[in-house]
Amino acid sequence: YSGTGVMEGTFYPGSAGVGNHQVTYTYTSPETNCTNTCHFQITVLPLPPVSCGSNPEICLNDEPLVLDMAQPSGGIYVGTGVESGVFYPEIAGVGTHTISYAFTGENGCSASCQFLVTVHPVQELSCPQPFEMCIYDEPLALNLVQPQGGIYEGTGVAANVFYPEMAGAGTHFITYQFQNEFGCKTSCEFSIEVHPKPEITCNFPDEVCLYDGPLYLEGCSPGGGDYTGNAVAGNIFFPEIAGVGDHVISYHYSDPATGCENQTEFTLKVLPAQLVSLPQGWMGISSCMVPKDPEIPEIFTDLGDKLVILYNLKGTIYYPGENIIPQELWDSYSGYALKTTQPVTMDFCGEYLQNLTVQLSQGWNLIPMLSKNQVSSEYLFGFNSKVRIVKEVAGWKLYWKEMGINTLGFVVPGEAYYVYCTDETSVTFPFFAKEEPVEIIPDQGFNSPFVPVEPTPSTHILAFENNISSFFSNGDIIGAFDESGMCAGQVQIGAVNSGLVIFGDDAFTDPHDGFSEGERIYYKLFRPENQAMYDIEFSFDENYTAGANFHPDGISVATSVKLGPLGLAENELSAVNIFPNPTTGILNIAGIEGSYTVEVYNVVQELLLIKAFSGQGQVDLSGFSKGVYLVKVVVGDSVVTRKVTMN
Repeated sequence: YSGTGVMEGTFYPGSAGVGNHQVTYTYTSPETNCTNTCHFQITVLPLPPVSCGSNPEICLNDEPLVLDMAQPSGGIYVGTGVESGVFYPEIAGVGTHTISYAFTGENGCSASCQFLVTVHPVQELSCPQPFEMCIYDEPLALNLVQPQGGIYEGTGVAANVFYPEMAGAGTHFITYQFQNEFGCKTSCEFSIEVHPKPEITCNFPDEVCLYDGPLYLEGCSPGGGDYTGNAVAGNIFFPEIAGVGDHVISYHYSDPATGCENQTEFTLKVLPAQLVSLPQGWMGISSCMVPKDPEIPEIFTDLGDKLVILYNLKGTIYYPGENIIPQELWDSYSGYALKTTQPVTMDFCGEYLQNLTVQLSQGWNLIPMLSKNQVSSEYLFGFNSKVRIVKEVAGWKLYWKEMGINTLGFVVPGEAYYVYCTDETSVTFPFFAKEEPVEIIPDQGFNSPFVPVEPTPSTHILAFENNISSFFSNGDIIGAFDESGMCAGQVQIGAVNSGLVIFGDDAFTDPHDGFSEGERIYYKLFRPENQAMYDIEFSFDENYTAGANFHPDGISVATSVKLGPLGLAENELSAVNIFPNPTTGILNIAGIEGSYTVEVYNVVQELLLIKAFSGQGQVDLSGFSKGVYLVKVVVGDSVVTRKVTMN
């Protein structure tokens, strides 16, 4: 064969080039040595033009690369990591990879080219495990992933710093992105859970009283935290140590589940309080405070069954044993009479009264003591001409300027006093009296052969005019007796004028232990110097209540005295018989000739029944509730009183 592009029987189209090429075939027969030739044409078609373009560089974690850079398109890409015309860097791996592109033209000729794809590595990152923070924690510098130099992104992140308060409570996902020297980026993600402060609610009284017991601080929820503040120890608040005023208490709580803490504050106001010591029996009671709870049963709730009765002269009665509950509130401008079964100390809690003036009406008043400390009775009443007598509610001390008597000395905080006025007036108490040493007049402590009854609020006062004072000797003891010989009051004559306070019957005890209204009073004198005993008869100033018979709140002035031998006169009503006692309803009255009247009173002196009789009488009490009643038999000017128990 011979021709363009033919060498040693092979046609090389590349050497021949594009175009039509004639090839001659020459044959010589070996037998004949004859030669012959023939000619044929080979057409060399051109190759399609193929261009692979530039060599791309990608990152290992890039998205798969669509191979469309070679021209003309429509050919086939072949190489490591190549599938269906797409280059997968993660399959190919890091390194430089040769990719071949083959294209077949319309004339059926194929051409190819090659290019390089370089896959760059990415930085391996390891983010921290999820962790927790409290919302109040300090901002956290995000340097948690190596190598550093990347960027953190997420809620609450600014300039690679995490701000928990900005992020808010909840779980927050933080992304860290890092770019290496090849520009390849990688990232990892971690979470930060931000816990809120524990929510604290507290429920405490706004006010406590100075003398309240220790207050166990258990009002904040959730419990288990710690309380701190003035006068707080072991989660207990001590009002008396704290003192009067506002006290800020802090409560700190740490949530055991999250370790997050919170603290709140509340204010406990310690109110001032006034302690009042109550003896067994009767006394007058008042307070210089405005009670925080003016309900009378609430004020005296701590006394329980120790309280027998409480009343004032305005009609307020608190008698728990008979279920008499007052509707009226505590009146700070009124004094009260009170009886207890045993000594007890109570307190009034509230705010101090600011207006310390008490209005007084004509006649007897039961007034409070509104000063914070004791005040001289002379200072308080001595300049008021309309005040005649001031006396203890249940005691022998009294102030009667006109008669020169001042065994009262001082009025004492917490007590109440009977004051007799000749006309309407007022008394103003000092908020703080001048504090100076004072001589307290002691209770009666002289040696006496008389055994007087316990004091009651029902009293009859007897004073002695100066003209008969010389009749008595210092140390003489004058006693007041009923027909049975019961002593219901005594006084010792001394250098200082004294009055005789005679006590009425206590309606709240079964035995007859004092005078009843209208009952005859017998007087006796004991002279210690010769141990002599005398009957006494007094003449009385007609401008005052007669002192021969007992009158509750009676005021008598003895103008003359007559001694007689010892022996009490026979009472004209000594034969009166009231029976049966106790009774279940029917009460018989016998021993009286002629007309008389029977009056029945309850223990608070309310008239329940009045009935007239002549001769033997009978009263039906079956319609009354069980309890003690006073039955008075009135014959002319004489009265006999008995206590009757209704069963």
